[in-house]
Amino acid sequence: MSANRFSGLNLVLLAVTICALLFGVYGFIRPSDSAATAARGNGKAAAPESASREGTSPDAEPTRPDPVFPTRDEPPVPGRDAAPKPVAGVTTTPPEAVVPTDKGDAQLSGLVLNHEGKAVQGVVVTARRSNLNADVPDVGSLQPAEARDALNRYFALLQRETRSTSSDSEGRFRFTGLDPRLAYDLSAQLDAVGRAELRRAAAGDNVRLILKPHTLLIGRVTGPDGAAISEFSVRLYRRNAEWEARERSFSAADGRFTMECDGGALMAALSAPGFYQPQPTEISVEGSAVEQVFTLEQAAILSGTVRDASGNPLANARISSGGDARSRSMDRRSAGNWEDESSSARTDSLGRYRLDSLAPREYTFSARYGESSDTRTITVSAGENTLDFTLDAGATLTLKLRNTRGQPVEAEQVYFWRKDGRWLQAERHLAREPGTATFSGIKPGDYTMSVSASGYPSLRREVKLTSGEQTLELELPESAMLGGRITSSSGGSIAGLSLRLVKEGEDENMAWGSGRWTQVKSDGSFRLGPVEPGLWTIDLLGQDWRKVSSEKRSLVIGENSFDFTVNTGGSLTVRITDETGKPAQWAYAMLESAQGKRFGANANAQGLAEITFIDPGDYILRVTASRLAAPAVSVNIRAGVNEAAVSLKTPNCARITTVTPNSQAARIGLAPGDLIIEYAGEKVNNWEDVGRLRRKYEGSAEVAITIERNGQLQSFNLKGGQIGIDGESAVR
Repeated sequence: MSANRFSGLNLVLLAVTICALLFGVYGFIRPSDSAATAARGNGKAAAPESASREGTSPDAEPTRPDPVFPTRDEPPVPGRDAAPKPVAGVTTTPPEAVVPTDKGDAQLSGLVLNHEGKAVQGVVVTARRSNLNADVPDVGSLQPAEARDALNRYFALLQRETRSTSSDSEGRFRFTGLDPRLAYDLSAQLDAVGRAELRRAAAGDNVRLILKPHTLLIGRVTGPDGAAISEFSVRLYRRNAEWEARERSFSAADGRFTMECDGGALMAALSAPGFYQPQPTEISVEGSAVEQVFTLEQAAILSGTVRDASGNPLANARISSGGDARSRSMDRRSAGNWEDESSSARTDSLGRYRLDSLAPREYTFSARYGESSDTRTITVSAGENTLDFTLDAGATLTLKLRNTRGQPVEAEQVYFWRKDGRWLQAERHLAREPGTATFSGIKPGDYTMSVSASGYPSLRREVKLTSGEQTLELELPESAMLGGRITSSSGGSIAGLSLRLVKEGEDENMAWGSGRWTQVKSDGSFRLGPVEPGLWTIDLLGQDWRKVSSEKRSLVIGENSFDFTVNTGGSLTVRITDETGKPAQWAYAMLESAQGKRFGANANAQGLAEITFIDPGDYILRVTASRLAAPAVSVNIRAGVNEAAVSLKTPNCARITTVTPNSQAARIGLAPGDLIIEYAGEKVNNWEDVGRLRRKYEGSAEVAITIERNGQLQSFNLKGGQIGIDGESAVR
């Protein structure tokens, strides 16, 4: 049969197959030429297989690596994990792909000194623009791959935007190619010498960085039996300064750790699963290599379940000891007591919770699920303890959202407001089908419900909820969009304007839903939406949320366009400088009229404070900043653009801004605008002096206060103690 004989084509295919197999075996037993070529091209031998990281081939073409994150129990090893040190006095030039986005012809130079005032060579100095939005990403809810990508993007951003150099033999450094309009955050560090930081150093400035010495705490953590504790956290802080605490978590089989700190007398607070520390340990870190041993006690472990009256588990219920864990902890510490902060937890999907670091003693625990709560008192002992809760699940509402085509829509945010305007705390469940959102733990009653979904108008509905389960179906309508431009009829600035949409018959204080508020751009353009079609009030808001004008417009499905022409009145641009003539960032400029009208604005990075939508007339201009002030000046605001310049100086008195009715100050005739010169015969140089002297002479039968009003000095007698005024530092 012809089907059983080899044809010429069969023979050719068989030969090709045999050759392919031979080449495959040869390639398997011999290193690839491409690897050797890559190694020769890089000027080094190919890496041995044992040197490759998991998931990467030792023979792969070199690529830019991902950021490397040292494990918590493995600090960076000098020479292995550290980046190459830059050449002294010269800014490193990163590859083209990572050149900072801010560019210009400005430079920022400085001098690095140690704590003795001597110049230090070889200090690594970095600079990053102060306005960089580089918050550490929240990866708690992300999948591992997503979290890795988010962190890699974050570190890539830092790498791109950070310049680096080092100090020369005279301790000097310099950054060039900076944007002259920007300020920069500087950081300097040298091992065994110390570190320094300086925020918002202006491009073009010449600064000094003084290294603050730091040292290493070497420690070991054990249980009451002397056995090592492998998982633990260490918090270091100075007594009465816990808000400056430095905290790290460690994982070490032998319980040993090293931690950088400032040295000196410190408080060490440690925590570990299954253990607790009765009191923080006061330690002295002086840079010696002596290991300090911290012994933790066996903790009480409390676990249990939270269920409803039918025995169903309640997920995400909160278990806590007393009120808010953080505020309780701070209150106890301020009173000289200590307790770990791990006395709160959330239940899992089966309603279970576990607290594993409690001090053995009596507790009052609360379980809260939405609006429902229960409180129980229990004395826990070292080891396992059990406490279960049963809560009223209240009303359960399942929302089913659909668009006009009947397609399911995912709700992004759902809020419930009581009739008294307070927001309801409800528990949201994981969705069981597309387009649904279920909430429980709601106290039965009448509510205003707000629902928003991406690409659709936010809706408000009045709902009446009863105990048990109920379902509400909502159809999200097609949306209306509003765009346009705002111009000024008087030539004044439109800076700081915003727009708000208020639905007909709606309380304007509730008009802050998605798509219903926007900031007007510098060119006057704006865009609002998506919102429901219908009649809306368009509010134009100035600085401090003052309503400038209102217009009613009917919006239809799709795009709507509307342009405003408004009378902006007058605007005032205040150029603010400090004692050295440099721009005073974040200074505050305020205008106040004789009738009590106030208009104000903060200065930007260039020291310019732009106050807009001012009613023309006469005003008093006051400018203040941190530790600086300026004399009050009279200004006349005309329609259109106005300008002023203010130079800040070191305060030499204090200005009264508010007088409390029926207080000592009100009874003796003190008034806003009065400058306090002396108190009890002692000179007042700033507002802090007023508080210090008031406390110093508290309880005195009579003290004298000297003020300046309209250029004239006046004296008043009053009792020591509370005066009844508020104020600020000022300059005469």
